[in-house]
Amino acid sequence: MSILTVVLVPQGMLFGADRTITVTQHSGPVIVVSHDERPKVLKWPNAHALVGYVGVARIGTKTANDWLYEFIGRHPGREPAVDLCQALVSDLERDIPASVREDNEMILHLGTFETRDGLALPQCWYIRNLDGHGNPQRRFEAREELFLDHYFGQFKTTDVRDVVRQRADVFQPFWFHQGADLATFNTLDAVLLGTFRLLIDKHPTGVHRRPRTIEDWERYLRMSILTFGAYYEAFRPPAERVVGGGADVEWIEWAPDPHLPVAGEKLPTDLNAT
Repeated sequence: MSILTVVLVPQGMLFGADRTITVTQHSGPVIVVSHDERPKVLKWPNAHALVGYVGVARIGTKTANDWLYEFIGRHPGREPAVDLCQALVSDLERDIPASVREDNEMILHLGTFETRDGLALPQCWYIRNLDGHGNPQRRFEAREELFLDHYFGQFKTTDVRDVVRQRADVFQPFWFHQGADLATFNTLDAVLLGTFRLLIDKHPTGVHRRPRTIEDWERYLRMSILTFGAYYEAFRPPAERVVGGGADVEWIEWAPDPHLPVAGEKLPTDLNAT
């Protein structure tokens, strides 16, 4: 399994992933493991939604990214996210045999912005074929994750963007991480952010600045994924290098807020998902 990262900042939402997919072939008693490179994060042509995955890399005769491109082609318009996710679950269960679903996990995130109470608010849907213990199951399930009570569901809608801004301003943006060896990835990601905070504050030539645009955040997210790939390159044997091959990052922008910022409450320190 690879790495998939979702980052929410006041400028928008970013999805990032490495490019390695692992191909396992069985030839009698011999198991041959090889690696290919494919995108795992995709953006709708009208830039209103994102989807990314880790896990099952082939759906029927197609690679997962080609299958997702075709899904996007069947749903090119601005459908409500709940309808889009229900269609995605239905198509995944139709095209991935039950025997494959029972033995192999697949996790997807689908992100978009939808209007609530007159405000553009983020949504990030969590789609997976895992039971409550993290084991693969036949059924895919989907739920909107950002507005659960222990995340942004505890805040007023008018405060959400300001809360996101608070985190970004101290260089601790809100995130979801899915994939391989999250304990290592989370540690490396936190160390990288801390390192860049020092570079921003202490570098004598001011070579780095605090992120002000979504393009700035894209660079930091890309660096985090590339660093994790370098870790696998340095510490894992070739057959176990399930992360690597570069990094892809896509984003959608958060529409300008017509209201003045409202001071939000401080986020709890364990708000992010692991």
